[in-house]
Amino acid sequence: GKPGVVHPAVHIIPRERFSDTIFGYAYDTFISADRSEVTIRAPEYSGRNPTETFEFIKLSAVTAAVHIAAQSGVDPEIFRGLSIDQIIETYLDSDSFFDYAYSFASPGFIRARPREAAQALFAAIAMTMCANGLTGCAPEQDIYVQNSKGEIPADTLERVNRSIDFMKDVMTEDQRAEMARLGEAAQEKIGIKTSVTEHDDEPH
Repeated sequence: GKPGVVHPAVHIIPRERFSDTIFGYAYDTFISADRSEVTIRAPEYSGRNPTETFEFIKLSAVTAAVHIAAQSGVDPEIFRGLSIDQIIETYLDSDSFFDYAYSFASPGFIRARPREAAQALFAAIAMTMCANGLTGCAPEQDIYVQNSKGEIPADTLERVNRSIDFMKDVMTEDQRAEMARLGEAAQEKIGIKTSVTEHDDEPH
């Protein structure tokens, strides 16, 4: 791409011998045939105060838990009665990740390799939404993935949209507000940079 231009995501990678390694370094968020990865950056983290990352890490955890709950056919009424901490405790499953790491270096980051591709894309979208108080990248808008080699597989897009709809339609106003509070606090303290951007019009 052009210098200075951020390419939000790559979701299909040609199956070549070194694809997974190369694309893992080149792109924050991508999906290959058998691997997905998402990196969420904290570019303003000082590197000296771990309490700055509290909301950042907690929001990442609840985002993962919400995706798992949305794909599991949970009882909406039971889910609505849970606090954010209870959502994390009940639904966050380490088996859903090949690995998950965060860095307290400056700048900081969270990098995760979920077992299903839709979770990587949803994490990047949901973290961006929450960092903007759930107003940026609103669920009503279409989601575009730039610098693509092809279309997002229909089943993957369906699962991403299921999780977005779950946030919008199933979660209570208080639950969404707490996610937004975490996102806005993380944005204020350390910034949040993901591979998702908001478009008013479809990019060419």
